[in-house]
Order: sequence, then structure tokens, then C-alpha cells
Amino acid sequence: MTQPSNEQKPKPSEGGNSVRFLFTILGLAFAALIVATWHTINVAMAGHEPVIDKNYYEKGMDYEKEIAKSKQLQIEGYRFESILLQAGSNLTKAKQEVQVKLIQKDAPVNDAKLFLTRERTATNKYTEKTELIFDKDGVYKANLEFPFDGSWQVTLTADLKGRKFEKTYMVLVK
Repeated sequence: MTQPSNEQKPKPSEGGNSVRFLFTILGLAFAALIVATWHTINVAMAGHEPVIDKNYYEKGMDYEKEIAKSKQLQIEGYRFESILLQAGSNLTKAKQEVQVKLIQKDAPVNDAKLFLTRERTATNKYTEKTELIFDKDGVYKANLEFPFDGSWQVTLTADLKGRKFEKTYMVLVK
């Protein structure tokens, strides 16, 4: 024989409240997950940068040829000289005039087109290509500005009647 218990059984409406509360919490958590995902996607898309060099594949295919051409021009005696390329160059964030001298076997080269590309590694946001203007005796000039301090990669490119001589340097801006 069973004995009657003095405990009261929960009413059906009380059990429904706990389930409703559980589903409300799950719904809020799911909504928070959707909002967080949407925010993450917006942040990722706002900072998106395209490929650094659009012709990277073609350059990679001809990489060995480009290196051989550049070495051939070095053998022919081409080189760049500039205070910009020296360790204590005192580069600042302000706009400044830079001078680069293009030399072949101790003789100035006056009939080339020179370009200077300044860039930060791993991003193209601050990449800027500037043409240097011929001044005299192999000296080419341009005004250059660095947006902030730190290490910058500077690439000098000389177009020598269809042949390209290129050299990359790391410079420090203070």
C-alpha cells in the first residue's frame, strides 16, 4: 500500500515557465551569435586590401630572367648612390627632397627614367610610386613623404632604354 505524500506536485503552468525561460535564453544567445558574426564580417570587409601586386604570377614565372637581367646590369657597372640609402640618413615623416645618383662605371647616367617606390611590408595601403626628375650629372630628384616612423622598403627602378635595373633597400624613418 502506498502512503499519501504531503509534498505538492508542481502545477503544469510552473513547468512551462522554466521551459519558456530556457528557450528565451537560447534565443537571445543565438541572436547575439548572429550579431557578433555580422560585426566580424563587417570589420573584415572594411579592412580588406587587394593583392599587393596584380601581376605577381607573371613576375614569378619570369623571376629567374629578371634576376639575371639585373645581375647583368650590375656587371655592366650600374649602381645607385644616395644619402637616402645610407644607415644614418636622418629621414623624417615630413616632406623632404631626395636625390639619387645613377652611375655606370663611375660615369653619371643622364638618359634614364628613375622611379622610387616606398612601401610597408605586408600591405599596399601606403605604397607610393614617384618618378624622379633629372637634375644634372646623373642626379635625379623627387619630393618624398613618409606617413609615419619605422622601417620602410624603398625600391629604386631605372628604365635604361627598355632594360630595367632595380634595387630594393630598407630605410629607417625617425
